[in-house]
Amino acid sequence: MTLFADGVTSSLQTALGALSYRQQVTSQNIANSATPGYHAKRVSFEDSLAAAQATGADPMAATQVASYEAGTPADATGNTVAMDAETIDLQQESLQYSSVAQALTYKFSVMRAAIGNA
Repeated sequence: MTLFADGVTSSLQTALGALSYRQQVTSQNIANSATPGYHAKRVSFEDSLAAAQATGADPMAATQVASYEAGTPADATGNTVAMDAETIDLQQESLQYSSVAQALTYKFSVMRAAIGNA
């Protein structure tokens, strides 16, 4: 951890990176929605981030961001992208990213205020 990176800040930074990766994977799924044989993917990181927080480990080092097949049924071409689900996922991911970014911004503004008042 760096000088200003406590557990909360590290967790928020890790979540931002993982959510960004999740958005990229969802975007790839949408881009390949008409590609025969393409298998949709998902990204998982919440469980390992929670475990790192619970044990006091550095979230940036201990969090595993993994992608795996979505397991959705294939269409006639073997494609497993469900566009309605992907669209909803992308909207949800955008809201999650914005929320985490706002939390990190607030954390830094509190630190700036503390430094300014010292």
